[in-house]
Amino acid sequence: MEVWQVLNFGKVFINEEGIMPQYKRKLSKGIRWYYKFSYLGKTYFSKAIYHTKQEASKAERYRYNEVEERSRNINSNSEMELQDLINLRLDYVKAAKSSKYYRESRYYLKKLYNNFGNLSVKEITKSDLQKFLIDQSKKQHSQKNDNYVINAMIRAYKALFNYGINYLELEIRNPCLGISMFPITKKVKYIPTDEEIDNVLRQCNEFQKELLEFVRDTGCRISEALNLRHRDVFDGYVILYTRKSKASNLTPRRANYDTSKLPIRDCIDERVFDSWCEAPKFLSKKTKGKWNWHNLRHRFASILSQNNTPLFEIMSKLGHNNIQTTQNYLQLLINS
Repeated sequence: MEVWQVLNFGKVFINEEGIMPQYKRKLSKGIRWYYKFSYLGKTYFSKAIYHTKQEASKAERYRYNEVEERSRNINSNSEMELQDLINLRLDYVKAAKSSKYYRESRYYLKKLYNNFGNLSVKEITKSDLQKFLIDQSKKQHSQKNDNYVINAMIRAYKALFNYGINYLELEIRNPCLGISMFPITKKVKYIPTDEEIDNVLRQCNEFQKELLEFVRDTGCRISEALNLRHRDVFDGYVILYTRKSKASNLTPRRANYDTSKLPIRDCIDERVFDSWCEAPKFLSKKTKGKWNWHNLRHRFASILSQNNTPLFEIMSKLGHNNIQTTQNYLQLLINS
């Protein structure tokens, strides 16, 4: 078994012999070789067109040197343009983060580019960025929206310039430093009553009812429910998995539940609620948008609080890392 190590600050994976690996693929015309390597979070690979491993290795070294030289030219350029920085950041995000995170980052960074154009990164000042964010906030308010998008933009821009500083070694000051998050009007999350939930359950088919009851009684995220597999179902409890951050590993936690209510499958690797691949829309349709999956999670937390469950136990049951997040969930049941 080969031992791998990360060299050159994680730019490329090389084995201990100093050779980048090549791979072979069996095609109808015979065995063909191709290369694959990572550099600055982006993966590069060829088609399976080389007749020998030596040919693939030679092509790979040429391609690697080409990519490294281009990166050096960009890094040595003290006047890096905004478009270059954005493209490099998006390449990294696409390789290392979730597809949703990538789509959101691309949306926010496009707004930044449309406002500033292809300026040198050093020319973007804190005051100019603050003015741009204030203008965007005014547009949001004119559409009767709060500042959630603006704060997401601040996080995206801060990450962009930090990427340039920490990964590309640009000698700049992050223009986002000192820019505070915009105020948000926090609203009390609506918590459905037992009567409302029972009314929806009467409208559900068998599969919808199983999912709704599971989310209601475990307080899990809808994504955790949809990713639950039969190998994680035991007598009286299930193991749920979630990510604590965008690029973190899955973290397990136990949730008590009457598992006799769950459907039975022959394959333990199958998902329990395999009728859906993403958050089902049937609930918001049946409630006419008044409440949805996440409202059931707030309801679960509020019931635990009313039963005098210790705060840290509630945090554990919800799968939170931060006690403040848990406290935000604890509301009195409306109309209870």
